[in-house]
Order: sequence, then C-alpha cells, then structure tokens
Amino acid sequence: MEISPPTLNLRVGPSLLKANITDGWVTLKNLPEKHPMVMGIDPSLLSTGVAILYNGRLKTFRLQPPKGCVGAARLGWLYTELLRIIGHHGVPIVVGIEDYAYGAKGLACQIGELGGVYRLAFYANSIPYKTIAITSLKAFVCANGKADKEQVSKELFKKYDINESHSAWSR
Repeated sequence: MEISPPTLNLRVGPSLLKANITDGWVTLKNLPEKHPMVMGIDPSLLSTGVAILYNGRLKTFRLQPPKGCVGAARLGWLYTELLRIIGHHGVPIVVGIEDYAYGAKGLACQIGELGGVYRLAFYANSIPYKTIAITSLKAFVCANGKADKEQVSKELFKKYDINESHSAWSR
C-alpha cells in the first residue's frame, strides 16, 4: 500500500499553494520549478529558525546550540552552522532576516550581537539581505501586527492547513 506524503497549503503572494513533504523538503505546487534560492532567518540565541525556498521546494532548519554553549562560543556555533547550511544547500540570492525585537527585555544586547553575527555572515559572503519588521510578519499571517507567538502559530496552521506533526515549527 502506497502512502502519499502529507500535504500543506501555503500562501505565497495572492495564490494558495499545495505542497507535498518529501525527504525534509516541502515541494510547492503552482510555483515555477526553476527559481532562485531565497532564505529566511528567525534569529534566536536558543533556537534560530532557517527556511530555504528553492526550485519550488521549501526546507526548514532549527539551529539549537549545545547545552552549556554560551557567549562568544554560542555566537561562533550559530555563525558556523548557518554557513554550513549555506555551504551545503547553496548561496541564496537574498536573505530575509527578522528585525530586532526592540521591546524585548533581558537579553537585548545578546540578541543584538546575534543579529550582527548573522548580518556579518551575509556581508562577508556577499549575500544581500533584507531586514523584515516583526509587525509586518505578524500582520501578514494574522492581520494583526501585535499578535503573540501563540496566535501567529495557531493562525499559520489554520490558514495554511499545516499538519503540526509534519511542521518544522513543531519539532
């Protein structure tokens, strides 16, 4: 008995796309099979999210430094892992990186350092990047720029018919 891969619905621009998951890649239908590679980064000291969209396929990663890896060692680990992904999958034509959370308390300096490390990785490798305001991301998904993470996650799963068990967000 053949089992077909799970299907996702993703919205890219005005169209709703169907997607199939195979070998960690999500194959998007209704997208050109050949288009340039782009990358998205959701920076975090504990769990950076990375997404690559290339030739109609999407692959996501979560960069989680080893326990006890702190300070400059953590920044170095995250820098190296990001470049390892780029080295393995290819250089994107552009990277979208989530902007700093200016209202965040506690680790603002460390998060700023991380953003600088990622931007340095792109600069040093001649990879153009665009900073994307957090409120823009939230408004795109929820029509509310002030939505919390739980609302955004819930809306993503509902809006795009994502099966949580096959989602990088649930890993």
